[in-house]
Amino acid sequence: MNRQIDKLADRHENKGARVFHAALKKQFDSAAKFIEKSGKIDGLEIYPIPLRDAMRSFHYLVQLDSAELQYLDLTKNNPVKSGIGTALSTEWIRKIQAWIMLNTGDHITKINDTTLDRIRSIFAEATSEGLGPRDIARRIRKEAGEPFTAYRSTVIARTEATRSASQGHKIGAEAWERETGQKTYKQWSATNDSRTRDAHRAMLVLHIIPKGEKFIVGGVTMDAPGDPAGGAKNVVNCRCRIYYMSERIAKRLLGEVKPAPADPRIPINLGEYEKRTGVKVDRTIFSSLSEIVPMTNNAEGSHYNPNTKTVNLQIGDRSKKSKWQAEKVVYHEYGHAIDWQKGMRTDGVATSLMNEFRKELAKNRNAGYKDLHNQFYDDVNEAFRSGNHDDIEKITSFADTLMSLNPNFGAGHSKAYFAIDGRKEAEFIAHAFENKFIGNSYFEKTAPDLYKAMIAYIEKYL
Repeated sequence: MNRQIDKLADRHENKGARVFHAALKKQFDSAAKFIEKSGKIDGLEIYPIPLRDAMRSFHYLVQLDSAELQYLDLTKNNPVKSGIGTALSTEWIRKIQAWIMLNTGDHITKINDTTLDRIRSIFAEATSEGLGPRDIARRIRKEAGEPFTAYRSTVIARTEATRSASQGHKIGAEAWERETGQKTYKQWSATNDSRTRDAHRAMLVLHIIPKGEKFIVGGVTMDAPGDPAGGAKNVVNCRCRIYYMSERIAKRLLGEVKPAPADPRIPINLGEYEKRTGVKVDRTIFSSLSEIVPMTNNAEGSHYNPNTKTVNLQIGDRSKKSKWQAEKVVYHEYGHAIDWQKGMRTDGVATSLMNEFRKELAKNRNAGYKDLHNQFYDDVNEAFRSGNHDDIEKITSFADTLMSLNPNFGAGHSKAYFAIDGRKEAEFIAHAFENKFIGNSYFEKTAPDLYKAMIAYIEKYL
């Protein structure tokens, strides 16, 4: 598998170097035309489309290749029935597109800023030499073919390929997990040569951990190669890759894998809650907490209290009638806790995403809102008539999300509740945590674009 990964990495790097070099050349040429025509640099902006298109096509290629390689390797090496189909492939594409939407903008801006700085430097130097606009433009175009641009294209391709491949391998591994019900473990794969960072070469020692855990790389925790949490010292120009394997193979390589020490952020009474409700909670949500948030189970209704910094999960009729509700309320309320700790509602990211969909739904005198409101109203009445409590809960979660976008539509919290500053964002974020950790088939069917964007938003924070 490592040989296949290395071969694919080389192919992606070579492809990316060509793609990004072409994009940078177009940007240099556009800048040259501006200076040639205006004779000045004031007002020059870097033409973003070439680099944006390069990013989209490159990340799509890398992630799809990596997901397929990972999935097929897991399928080949484990005697568990599985099989990729059209639906699964479509799901991969949705995940990749959502990731690209949320994870390339900042990188494009930084690359463009560096390009602009380089052009300003060329302009200043050429002006000091007494060159005119035409000669300055000629020098800028020449710069696009010089070693600076060629080397830079390779660095961009290598850096972007690493983080993109990590996401692709994760997509393939998670697809195999869902299909088979099996767990996966991951291993950091580093190139063993003089160019490899010491901290990354140290990962060559057989170091296999469960998929949900973090690697410790040079004193910092990272989910995989290319993880921004590692900082530039661990990310820029990195050639490492991630590799997922089944629990069976991990145990064969390591012997019996010892369970990781209990994370103190996991509520001590979570097991009792699971036993009483008959659900199994995804514990990875608690790893996003900055500090411990205890759980209580009294009759005061499910909520997060920012004053006592506790979550209460009432085990009442709703939780007893719907296992989906019993599980999703954990993600919802602890989503509130994570929001409070990280300031998610106030950093502008959620608001920007909400405004994007508000604008679309409000077109033609709120036609989008009206359609979704009428759809939910008909569907929830049908769910009540049939007595399907899981459907009722899924539909009402969607309706409350709709209300967070515009309190005149949907149902759930009161208009007075949503009139309080920050409450719209808070509920939107909490429902986004639900969509990420348990999923909502009704939401996905009724408003697929909004559903995908909410999950991608949470994945970026996690």
